[in-house]
Amino acid sequence: MKRNRVILFTIVALLLSGSLAYLLIPANAVSGTYRIHQVEQDGRYITEDLEPAALENLAALVSRAKCRRWSNPLGAHPVKGSICIHGMDDNGPCFFYLVGSTGRYSVNDHELIRGEQLLEQVQDLLNTP
Repeated sequence: MKRNRVILFTIVALLLSGSLAYLLIPANAVSGTYRIHQVEQDGRYITEDLEPAALENLAALVSRAKCRRWSNPLGAHPVKGSICIHGMDDNGPCFFYLVGSTGRYSVNDHELIRGEQLLEQVQDLLNTP
């Protein structure tokens, strides 16, 4: 009887540690190819103002982003001072919200890892003539 409890405890402990490890390992923010449809900065759409090469560079930049595996139930809402990138990956719509003024950085309601750094890189790319 005692041996069965030890085996059961070991199995439960392994399952819990595996689940915790899965949640702590960052996930890719997008899956497969990411295609940008719209870019919004400070509430106005700037997609038409960007060169095709800038859109490709922006897609490549956000394709390398990592995020947490759990989602934020409140989500991120665009506010003044934000950059929103609307696009599609292999799983469907994929929205990046980079809001520096409130420190909120997310992709499809998942918190971005190093979101502040990504925001700076995106701003540099958008401000390059």
